[in-house]
This record gives sequence, C-alpha cells and structure tokens, in this order.
Amino acid sequence: MQKHLALKTAYLLALALFFQTSFVQQSFAQKKSQEKPSSAPAAQSAQAPATSPLSQEYIVQNLRAFTKLYGYVRYFHPSDEATRVDWNKFAIYGVNKVKNAPNQEALKTTLEELFLPIAPTLQILKKGEKPKTDAVPGNIAQHQVVSWQHKGMGLGVVQNQYTMYKSIRLNRDNVEPSNNAETFGTILQTIGYNSTRATLDLENLRGKQIKMTGALKVFSPNNNGTGHLWLRVDKSKGRGFFDNMQDRPAKTNQWAEYSIIGTVDSAARGISFGPMLIGKGNVFADDIRLFTRTSSLEEWKPFVIENGSFEQYQQQEEKTNFSGWSSRDTAYTFTPRTEAYHGATSILIKDKSQKPVIFRGELFSSRPQTSETLLKELGNGVYCALPVALYAADSLSATLGSSTQSTAAFSQLITELSTIKSDSASIEQEATRLANVVMAWNVLQHSYPYFDVIGTNWNDVLTNTLAKTLQITSGEEFAKVMRSQLTEKLRDGHADYSYYPRQMLYLPIKAQMVEGQLVVIASQDSALKRGDVLQMIDGKDVKTLVAEEEALISGTPQWKRSQAPWKMLYGTNGEALIRINRGGEEMNVRAMRLFGKRVEEYPAFKQIRGIGKTDAVWYVDLSQIELKEFSSKLSEFAEAKGLIFDLRGYPNSNHNILSYLTDTPLRSAQWNIPQILYPDQERIAGYDTTGRWTLFPMGPRMKGKIIFLTGGGAISYAETVMGIVEHYKLGEIVGETTAGANGNVNSMKLLGNTSIRWTGMKVLKHDGSQHHLVGIKPTVPAVRTIKGVQEGRDEVLEKALSLIP
Repeated sequence: MQKHLALKTAYLLALALFFQTSFVQQSFAQKKSQEKPSSAPAAQSAQAPATSPLSQEYIVQNLRAFTKLYGYVRYFHPSDEATRVDWNKFAIYGVNKVKNAPNQEALKTTLEELFLPIAPTLQILKKGEKPKTDAVPGNIAQHQVVSWQHKGMGLGVVQNQYTMYKSIRLNRDNVEPSNNAETFGTILQTIGYNSTRATLDLENLRGKQIKMTGALKVFSPNNNGTGHLWLRVDKSKGRGFFDNMQDRPAKTNQWAEYSIIGTVDSAARGISFGPMLIGKGNVFADDIRLFTRTSSLEEWKPFVIENGSFEQYQQQEEKTNFSGWSSRDTAYTFTPRTEAYHGATSILIKDKSQKPVIFRGELFSSRPQTSETLLKELGNGVYCALPVALYAADSLSATLGSSTQSTAAFSQLITELSTIKSDSASIEQEATRLANVVMAWNVLQHSYPYFDVIGTNWNDVLTNTLAKTLQITSGEEFAKVMRSQLTEKLRDGHADYSYYPRQMLYLPIKAQMVEGQLVVIASQDSALKRGDVLQMIDGKDVKTLVAEEEALISGTPQWKRSQAPWKMLYGTNGEALIRINRGGEEMNVRAMRLFGKRVEEYPAFKQIRGIGKTDAVWYVDLSQIELKEFSSKLSEFAEAKGLIFDLRGYPNSNHNILSYLTDTPLRSAQWNIPQILYPDQERIAGYDTTGRWTLFPMGPRMKGKIIFLTGGGAISYAETVMGIVEHYKLGEIVGETTAGANGNVNSMKLLGNTSIRWTGMKVLKHDGSQHHLVGIKPTVPAVRTIKGVQEGRDEVLEKALSLIP
C-alpha cells in the first residue's frame, strides 16, 4: 500500500516577545529517557585535549550531539524560524561546523551558534546546569499556544495531497500539500497507434532494442521539481517496457545528457516518449533522439523523429505548438527558449504557479501542555532544554520568542546557508554523506512505528552508521553503509536506501532461491534455461553474492531470500559471463542484460485442469491479471470446480476480486498511524485508525474450491489481501509465510539524488495481534525443489491442485 513533494509550512510574523517558556517539573536525577542505553563506547571525557587530534570516537560523539539536536529542533521546536530554514543545507552546514569541536565547551558554543538563531527559546546546557525558567506572559489571554502535531511524519518527506502522513503547527498557518508527486507536465510524440506515425515505422522497431537520449537542465527554487525523459511501449494487451527516470531524475541546473534503453515488444501497438517535469519548477529540454539496434552486439542506428530539437514551432494566442509534438496538461506551459543545448532553441516546461491552500486546524485533539519544555541528553556531556509549546501573540508581527539579537543571527545564518548548493551536493563528499545520516536517522527515530517489536537499539545504529561513514570514501561504499548499518536494522521489508549512480541493466530471467541454490525459473535469454543452477556471475560466487545482498536487505529472512536474486541480477555491463550447472554438467554461458525486462513464469490466467465448464480448475496470477480481464471471465470462473489464485508476488490493483468470494462485507486489517507530539516517540497521543478498506459482496459468487498461493515475496498490498483471506477464511493458503511488512510506505529525498523509505504506519492483524515480522502463514505448507523446476513442475501449485477433488 503505497502512495506518495515536500510539505511547506507558511508562517506569520508576530511581535518580539521577551519571555521564555516555563520548565516542566523534571530534574536530571528524575529524568528517564525512553531510549535504550547505548552499548557503544561513551565519550571518554567531556574535555578532549584541544592540542591533540580528535579520536574518531570523539568526533562521532560530536556528530551524535548535532544529529539529535537537529531532529529535536526540526520536528518539535515550534518557532517560525524553524519553518523557514532549508534543513537539507543546514545538515551539511552543521556537520562541518560541529565535527571537530575539541571539547565540551566548544561543542556547547557551536551548537548554540547553530541552533539558537532558529530556536531562540532553546537552551544548551552542560551536565549539572539547570535551565532557566521564565514566567508566562502577563497578558496570557492575548496569546495562543503553538506546537507541532505529526500524524506519522509529514514534515520534510515526499508528500502530496493524497498522503495520509501529515505534520502541522497548531495556531499557525499551514500549507495544504499539493499534488506534486502525481502532477507532471510533458510534451510527447507517438509511434504507431494507427495515428501519428506510420505503421511501417512501428514494424521496423518491434522486437528491437531502443534508446532515447536527450539533454535536460532543471531550475527548481524549492528543490521539489525534477526533470525526466520517459519512454513507454504499449501492447495490445497491457503495457510493455516503461522508464521515466524515476530512480535517477535530472536535478542539476547545468545541461546534461540522459538516456533510456529498453526493448520494444514484438506485439507492441505503439510507443510514446518525451521530456517531462514532475512537480514545480522549470525544465529545459533539447536534442531528443531515438536509436535502435537488433542486438547488443550492434552499433546504435539513428531512428528519425520529427523536430527533436524543438526548432519548428508556431505561436497561437497564448499557446505554442511544436511541430511533431503534443501536450496534454493545462497546469504547465511549453515555450521555446534560445538557451539551447543544440541548435537555436530548446523547450521550457514550466508549472503554472498557483496560490497555496492555507489552513488552520488540528490533526487530532491532543496537544502538549502549555509552555512544556523537555530535557534531553545530546552527548559529550551536553544537554538541551527543548520547549515543544510556545506562547505567541498571533495578531502581531514577530517570530516566537525572538529578540533583536536572535533575529540578526538568523538573518546571518540564512545568508550563509544560501551559499550551499544542496540540489547539486555530491554523495562523493563526506559532508553530504554525514548530512544524509543525520536526516535519515532522525525521521526514523521520531516516526518509525515498529521499534517496540524489532529489538534494535537505534542509538547504537546512529553511532555505528556515523563511525562507518567516517571510514569510507565513496558514494557506492556509503550506499552499502546506509543499507547494512541503518535500513537493514529496521527489519522492515519496505525499508531501503536508494542510490543509482549508473543506469542498471537486468538479466531477462526469473530466478529464485530453491533448496539453497539460485535456480532459473523462467528465461527469455536463449543462453539460460529453466532449471539451470547459477554458480558464478562475472567471476563471483553466487552463494557469496546472495549472502552479501541479503546482508543489505531489510526485513524477514523469507523476504531477504525472495529479493536477493532480483538485486544481484542487476548490473551495469550489458554482457554477463555466467557459470551454470545444467543437469549435472557445468558450463559457461554468456547472457545479455537489458533494461527492466520483466519475465513471468505463467500467463495471467489459464485453465489447468478439466474439460467441461463445471469441471474446470483455473490458475489466476494476481500479479498479472487486470480486474477487467477477471470480469470478462466471471461466468466461467463462477462455475469452475476450483480457482487457484497465485499471490506469491504483488497484486495488479485487483483486490476487488475478493468481493466475488464472500456473502458478507470484508474489512482490511487494522491500520494505525501514530499521533506524535513529543520527540523520541514518548507519550504517543494515540493512533489514527481510519482508512481501512471495506469490500462488499459482488456477484456472481465463485462456487468452486478457492486456494491462494503465497510466499516470502508477498509484501504490503499482497499482505493486505492475504490478511483478509486469512481472517475471513476465504480459501486455503498454500506455500510459505509472507514477508511480514505491511502499511503505507513513507519516504524522504536525501542529498546527492538519493532517498530512504520505510513503513510509516503500524499494521495489526484483524484480531489485534502482531503482523510485522510475523506475516500470513500458510494453512498448507509447500516448497519448490530443484528437481521439480528442472522437470517443469511447481510443487506449490501441485499441492494446491491436490486439494481440489
């Protein structure tokens, strides 16, 4: 279940108030943190010698202190200044400032210089110091209390108006998230479809590899718009190859060339392609070209398209028509520009700015106590007193708790941050990598809903990830650190760190771990056959590769086992040298990697037993079949002796099929979005439990025996479906346990064109028991064998068939 750009909070200026918040009755001796005690070495001393080089341990402790304070202020200090800071830039700026603080006093001073301009009411303390307390304002009736409310985490994450994760400040103006994540502007050409291009052109492309290239340049003031090329192949039934650079968007404000490589299906009925802007901003595009070749052994040959450099156009009233191209979105403009990459002109795709929707309200009824302040340990003997609720004179015009001095310091900070180019920050730079750790660890620390069941000491994760990050020197090494030291520790099948420095190609096969071996289940490469056991890939032992990949994948053992084959079959080289065992004989073969070629073992549906209508047993692959295809066969399915639904993969938006299996309404499992007021997930206010599905019965009712196949590759949406099957006993469940990770994904864009994702809500089974790491267990266990694969059999499917008399 996943819906996905950035939530922007507006602000009102109020009169400068020279008061601070009262301190909650809480002493150092009484304080009990909900954090588990770290097993990492503590800072040896609050006073590191200023004249000797700092140890890595001391540097890590400095960075820990900055990291923790970054999260406290970003997500919980309710000042107006905190909503005006570019927190991506501030992360880079801060790690550089704090890293080499030589002693406790220097660390305290540096943290004050960094954070007090943003949070004027914050206090940085050394151990033993008591925070100052101030009386509430005398004219309290003229003031309102401002504080944060988080439903899940909607601050700083990828967001649109459909997301269920939100963050707001009470008694302040908030900006309703726009639909940036699903809004895009594009201009396109088509080949085939019996329209724009002759059928002969499409015929010349069918069955061949195709490459699209183009130049893009992006200007997005708020870093929430990205540039893309896209190319889609449509078949008469379903979609073929598709790539829109979603995993590697253009973000730089310098011209750069980009490419897409794919294959045109032999049954293609049309091809569409063009440049695109996702979100808000400006994307310049130029020099769009297509190339084709029969195989990877050939050179690319140009395939002529019309007006690829956008030189021919006509102005008609307020619209520009580019010869050969068409545009279909009224929320974007398409205009010629002389700022060209090739030739005289380029095209500028730009969003039509619209007024943001402003609202005041609440996400839920709970809120912090008036003027509530928390005492938090940061590290290296430094603490903070953090106010999470502040009085504000709403009708006046200055920021919360600010002074002339803090306002001047904030202006200076903004000036210094303006010199940092975060949109082009390189992951090859240490400060960028450290900043990503700061941002990723914090969003999870304050919102990840499963710390109570995964058994991970998240404070140790911070220490270890920072230490490993200081030891490596490249973005590729850092990606492994983030996956092995951070996301893997979440034990969350949704969790991952995304980093794509180069275009990745994929072997056109389907492979699975069977009896501890990587076995080809289906292949579209003539060099590899069903039943081949893969032993070496490009000189590397397959078992070693699988183990290395599983160490980077987050989630249960069954999920790791299902995903490792997919991950390790990717590569940047077109040709792969593979050692296989085929029927007891070892041999070397060469196979070609392609771009994103999906291979299926079975068709979407087929009759697998019986002759007559009432004697038929149908196999239905829920990862492939469309709801309209299922509907077209309703009369046959309803009278069949048995239906075997394969849900070992991810459903194809077809969960309403369950409505034909019931006489009573069905509800999905319990979805719980945490309602967060305080840092470190202390005192969770409650859970939003809305949004559950209700499926009503539909006819005709399926009369035959119902069986579902499932396994470790079934995750999220698949587990929502299987949870309904399990609770309402809609059929037998054959196979292996599902992945054990359900709930809508949340995600955050990080620096260097990277991102992190995780499960943002807590899902419980219908009876309130734990689903995470448990999953849906089969009622009839079954596994595949190598012998069965080699003989063209599927023991899981055979076990299901044996249950139908």
